[in-house]
Amino acid sequence: LVVLALRDLGVREIYAKALSADHARIFARLGVTESVIPEREAARNLAFRMVRSGSLLNYVELNEDLSLQEMTVPPSWEGQ
Repeated sequence: LVVLALRDLGVREIYAKALSADHARIFARLGVTESVIPEREAARNLAFRMVRSGSLLNYVELNEDLSLQEMTVPPSWEGQ
């Protein structure tokens, strides 16, 4: 409803926090400039850091919400 009110007020650029990909699609249809899913952004940032550090050995996406990752174990975890 807030998006519609902002559109009625003539706001040209609207940025919104979406809870899921479905919410982002709804926002797009309502004319939101950009929607952000913070959890997804945080996961992508973590993935990039892991790839750069060399700890991520293998990644298999099973579906949109589920994946498998093979990672190196930090030395401090060995034997735990």
